[in-house]
Amino acid sequence: MKRILLAWFAVSGSLSMAQAPFDTMISTERSFASQALHVGNKQAFLTFMADSAIMYNKGQLTYAKPVWQQRPEWTDKLHWGPAFADISQAGDMGFTTGPWYIENDNKRAGEGSFLTIWKRQPDGHYKFLFDLGIDYTKADQSIPNQVERAVVATQRTAAIPKTILEADQQFAGRLLTDGTAKAYASHLSQDAYLFRPNRIPMRGPTIHTYLTTESPLRYQAERSEVAESGDLAYVYGSFQSDNDVKQKGVYIRIWKNETNNGWRIVAELLYGAS
Repeated sequence: MKRILLAWFAVSGSLSMAQAPFDTMISTERSFASQALHVGNKQAFLTFMADSAIMYNKGQLTYAKPVWQQRPEWTDKLHWGPAFADISQAGDMGFTTGPWYIENDNKRAGEGSFLTIWKRQPDGHYKFLFDLGIDYTKADQSIPNQVERAVVATQRTAAIPKTILEADQQFAGRLLTDGTAKAYASHLSQDAYLFRPNRIPMRGPTIHTYLTTESPLRYQAERSEVAESGDLAYVYGSFQSDNDVKQKGVYIRIWKNETNNGWRIVAELLYGAS
């Protein structure tokens, strides 16, 4: 096992020097998936997560590494791969999303989509800060060979975490005053992905159709981080429905500072909603 991990670090180190940041991030995601199959899920997750990585465990957000260190090895075969991704102009922060599926005794035992936020570490390697997924049923989902990149251009700014926290909370307020569909219409990126439990990820007109049926949710931001170039950021926290006390959980929202539109939501995932 040690030889395999040392080999990965040697290869990924050379890739980091030879590839553009976007390609390096994608290569890292694929190496992560390969390690999970060949070394084991537990070791792969521990290897590719940052020390500050956060996860949702037992109804709350917590640091991921201590939880994974105490878990027994998970023997099911977990397959996944990126289908869509983007990265900041500085190359220090990016995200990937795509399909996953589980095999148990060569039979599919579950499938869905993931959303992962990546951060370049001081040694140049990318490790994930946040990794969440949703479940849904879609027979024979395959792992893509190509990765689509967001097309809307971004602008560099001197944005600080407080800036994006304020933008996120202002958006949360508009959901309650303007209604869900109207608030999202003025805040979503052209590239936006929307993730909801038990639903295939939504894009384009599908998002807007769905949002006409979604009741407003109350969001409470807990933490944010902005890329060095001030063009990509994430916020995570908790959400709660006024209409259903059981509809609650955590959210991760990725913002993109678009050249002509300002801060727009490029990805949003809710986890834990009933």
